[in-house]
Amino acid sequence: FFKVHCDDGVDLPRVLSCVYYLYREPCGFAGGDLRLYDCVEEAGARRAAETFTALPPLANRLVVFPSEEFHEAMPTRCPSGAFGWGHFRCGVVAPQFAAAAAAKDGRS
Repeated sequence: FFKVHCDDGVDLPRVLSCVYYLYREPCGFAGGDLRLYDCVEEAGARRAAETFTALPPLANRLVVFPSEEFHEAMPTRCPSGAFGWGHFRCGVVAPQFAAAAAAKDGRS
């Protein structure tokens, strides 16, 4: 699982983050929620708030959200321990190539 973080970075600006869940049914695991955190701005800096929306890992669910948003993947528990009864989470981020190139060339 991953602690609270955002996918956007100074070195490689990103626009969208995607998480896709797949697993065999019936579900053989528990947990694995994706938490999308509310944000707080203080002194010009953003941080994750204490509040969040929890999205359970539903089979064939695609979650798309801005890369600047704070999120966290919660741990899963698979009582059988069998590989095929766990869940698989595929994360993808979409880089912001034009903005990165402009910033590198001083055109931002």
